[in-house]
Amino acid sequence: MQVTSLHTLTERSAELACLVAFYGNALRGKDHHILLATDTWLSEQAAQTLACILQHYGHSTEVKRCTDLRTDDLGAYRAALSELVRWAYQDLKGYRAGGHRIILTSQAASKRCRVSCKR
Repeated sequence: MQVTSLHTLTERSAELACLVAFYGNALRGKDHHILLATDTWLSEQAAQTLACILQHYGHSTEVKRCTDLRTDDLGAYRAALSELVRWAYQDLKGYRAGGHRIILTSQAASKRCRVSCKR
C-alpha cells in the first residue's frame, strides 16, 4: 500500500473520516472491525481498502459481503436486511458475551455499514 497521510485519506473518504473522528483523530488501536459491503465490485473494493488501512493502524478486520442489498429491488432489499439482522443477532451476540462493545455505523450514501467490536 502506498503511504499517504491520514489527513489526505480522510479528505477522500467519508467512511474513513468517520472512523478517524470516532478514534479522536487518531486511528491506532486493536479493535475488530467487520466491514459490510454490498454485492457490487465497488462496494467490496471500498471495504477492502478500509480494511487495509485499519490493519495498517493495528486493527483486525473482516469484510462481509451482503448480497441483494440494493435499492432498485425493494423485495430483495427487504430480504437482504432481514438476513443482515439475522446475522447480527446470531454472530454479534458472541462478541457482546465476550465483553465487546458493539458499535454499528451506516454510510447511507454507499449502503455500507461497519460493525466495530470494542473492549
